[in-house]
Amino acid sequence: MLGNKGVTTDPASFHIWLALPEGWTRSAFARQARAAGIGTVASDAFLAAGEAPEAVRICLGGIASRAEIAQSLEIPVHVLSHSPDLASAYI
Repeated sequence: MLGNKGVTTDPASFHIWLALPEGWTRSAFARQARAAGIGTVASDAFLAAGEAPEAVRICLGGIASRAEIAQSLEIPVHVLSHSPDLASAYI
């Protein structure tokens, strides 16, 4: 669903690494996703040294079916389709 929008993952993985498009900050995106019930962690948590990229990890491990995954991934797709300035409208 996220297509070629900065997604890195592995077919056996329980998460998606999502590089955010210009204008989005990892903290703003993570906050909006968590408010909508999507398990998201900002890239800061995975950094050993240097500056964290504007990216998040979206967790998929607790979802029971492909239909639930598809429904859940509609949220970040919808959030990213709008300006980060409008993100507070998704809470």
